[in-house]
Amino acid sequence: MFGIDTSSAEASDTSRLSVEPERPNAPLSSRVNAVLRELRRGRATYQQVVIVRQGSPGEMQVAQYFVEDRSPGMQSYPDWMIAIHKGVMAK
Repeated sequence: MFGIDTSSAEASDTSRLSVEPERPNAPLSSRVNAVLRELRRGRATYQQVVIVRQGSPGEMQVAQYFVEDRSPGMQSYPDWMIAIHKGVMAK
């Protein structure tokens, strides 16, 4: 989607990644750009978008910014997985 080798050292520099312009004959690029166009429609300014493939070197750079939403009475994903595992093991 970005036109660079994700295994290379330059792939970890997210400042050089761009989803625009669309890459010809790349359906994923077209879909991502269609979503961006729709989100940006009618707006004078918008946030910069950085897309990082899971498992790529850039993942560790953005992972620190993710937070888990918590709601009262809801389990976190790890808690839910533990509950599922305990239920399976009890059978």
